Amino acid sequence: MADRTVNFESSFSNYLLPNFNRITNLQVRQALAAATDRASYSAALGGDHASKPSQSIVNPSTPGYVANEAFSADGKPDIEGAKKLLEESGETLPYPIKLTYPLSSEAADKAFAALKESYDEAGFDVTLDGLDPSGPYYDTIQKPGSDSDLIWGGWGSDWPSISTVIPPLFDSRINLTKASNGQDYGNYKSDEANAAMDAAAAETDIDKANQMWSDLDNMLVQDVAYIPLDVRQFYFLHGSNVANYVNAVSTSGYVDLGCIAVKSS
Repeated sequence: MADRTVNFESSFSNYLLPNFNRITNLQVRQALAAATDRASYSAALGGDHASKPSQSIVNPSTPGYVANEAFSADGKPDIEGAKKLLEESGETLPYPIKLTYPLSSEAADKAFAALKESYDEAGFDVTLDGLDPSGPYYDTIQKPGSDSDLIWGGWGSDWPSISTVIPPLFDSRINLTKASNGQDYGNYKSDEANAAMDAAAAETDIDKANQMWSDLDNMLVQDVAYIPLDVRQFYFLHGSNVANYVNAVSTSGYVDLGCIAVKSS
């Protein structure tokens, strides 16, 4: 079936968001980033055919993407570095963390269990909080007063531009009500970041704009506004009588229905 099988990176990225209303100590957020075992997380989801550790909240298929060097390509954690950061933070240890994520599969439960293991080893005390994604999950994480400390999120660009990734997730000015944080589940607020988004969006030179978005990504990483997890792999199988099968960027990696056909007999 090899000639009918495709396996490639999806156009979506998954990540964790520290809740800035609760984790106000930068060193604690840095310790979380260092202790995140992205390698074991991806392995639990099925390995290379299902998931690969990511190095940015921006998906690699997005024009202007730059792998952030703050995150290793292999996804392995720095447990000793995380322990040192926690010890220097001045916080009482072990540091309690409520990690909220959507219930979806046995593999996902194992992936989050792998994160808990590395976090606990580093000096955290993690409680896994799996919620039904059909309702309670987003109702919970979109409340600014949520008691979640670390929150799972997923996103993909609406069209091939970083401008459809970073602003929807981190521009604190676009929250519609006081009762909702929109897509900014971590309640991140930065006037400097907002100004940088405005400047990048206004830049007409694409190369300059992409560099500005990359600089902004570095700013977010320095604040630990997010921790990347993985890019999911799409694994598709089509029928032997299908013709013109194309997985297009314009259709978010799914099959392009505009050209697909059935072979004539």
